[in-house]
Amino acid sequence: MNNNFDQEVLGAIKDSKLTPKPRWQFILKDYALWVSAIACLLIGGVFVSLVIFMSRFSGWEIYRRIDYGVMKFILAGIPLFWILLLIIFTLAVYFNFRHTKKGYRLSMPTVLFGVLFLSVMIGIFFNFMGFSPKIDNFLGRKAPFYDRVMNPHLRVWSSPDEGRLSGLITSIEPDRMTIMDLKRDMWMVITHDIEDHSRVKTGMPALFLGKELPDHVFNASAIMPMEPGQGFFRRLEPRLPPMP
Repeated sequence: MNNNFDQEVLGAIKDSKLTPKPRWQFILKDYALWVSAIACLLIGGVFVSLVIFMSRFSGWEIYRRIDYGVMKFILAGIPLFWILLLIIFTLAVYFNFRHTKKGYRLSMPTVLFGVLFLSVMIGIFFNFMGFSPKIDNFLGRKAPFYDRVMNPHLRVWSSPDEGRLSGLITSIEPDRMTIMDLKRDMWMVITHDIEDHSRVKTGMPALFLGKELPDHVFNASAIMPMEPGQGFFRRLEPRLPPMP
């Protein structure tokens, strides 16, 4: 019976004109899966570095002075877009790894934990080496919907009627500044209530706390440099009015 079965199988193979795949195709596929997994892992590390960067500079130290709900502020400060992409790329790494030659030997929780751990370590390294601001600035200059999706905290700081204003500083005088906001509107910011604003300078994006006054005037009580989002405000520079 075994001989008959073998003959039937060989006959079916011959009739279907099947030929074995060369070994190099399996090796190439395995390498391609590993390269894809490593690439996704590195991209996941980039996402982690952006999560760390945006979470560090979301204004947590002054949220008590902001007329904004704590939970709303926290949710606005969490870069959900990057966290979602991290989850997607983590699953992509898992899928690629599981299809490698020996990937089936490890369980799903082990692989996912290992991928997340490595992504976090890579993200911490990127952040430590100063890559995060450069990546954020590039995305801020080039990526569409940056202020709505990638860094929604910019919108939190673009509510002058609620005492929050952000903009690109176009000029500085002893007791006032001129800035351009996200809508490309010009504002006069009164700064005589601020003891020290040496951390900001002309051409730098900044965040302001204070009170809105008529005719696009804002009386600031606090000021700090903008970290995430600097690149986005650089888009405004070609539209700035000429210097007098």
